Amino acid sequence: MIRTQREIYIQLCEQVGDAALGAIEFAHPEWDQKRSPDLIVWHGDEEDPAPYDADAIELAMEIVSPSSVENDYVIKPDAYAVARIPACLVLDPYTRSWTLFTDPSPRGYRERASGPYGKTVTIEAGERTLAVATAALPPAKEWQLRDAWPAHRTSAGAY
Repeated sequence: MIRTQREIYIQLCEQVGDAALGAIEFAHPEWDQKRSPDLIVWHGDEEDPAPYDADAIELAMEIVSPSSVENDYVIKPDAYAVARIPACLVLDPYTRSWTLFTDPSPRGYRERASGPYGKTVTIEAGERTLAVATAALPPAKEWQLRDAWPAHRTSAGAY
C-alpha cells in the first residue's frame, strides 16, 4: 500500500503541486465520523484548523487492503458522494484493478467504471482533469493476488 500511495502521490504532485495530500482528516456535516482518504486532491487551505472541510476535496483515493475492502469500495465512496466529492478512485493491488466513482448524489455515486492495472485513468475532478497511470503500480505479493473479491464486499447493492 505504501509503494502505491507514494507512486500516486508523485503523479498527482506533478499535475497539481501542493493540492495533493495524503492521509489528512476531513469532516462533513452529513458524516457521523471524520474520514481520512489515503490521498486527496483539494482546493483547501492548510492553515485552516484540522479536521479540514470535505467540501474542498476534488478527488478522494483509497488503496485497498484485505481488512478494508468494504470500507474502501462501499462505505467511504458512499460518504464521499454524500459530501459531493466529484470523484473517488479505488486502487486495488490484490485484484490489480482500479474503480472510479463519479457523479455524486445523496444516495451514492451514479457512475462507476473499472478496469485492470495497465491503463491511464482520466478523471474529471471538479475543475481539473487528472490522469493516473496504473501500469507501474505494484501488485500485492503473488500469494495475496486474487481474481476478485466477493461481490458483497465491493457492491453497495448488497447492503
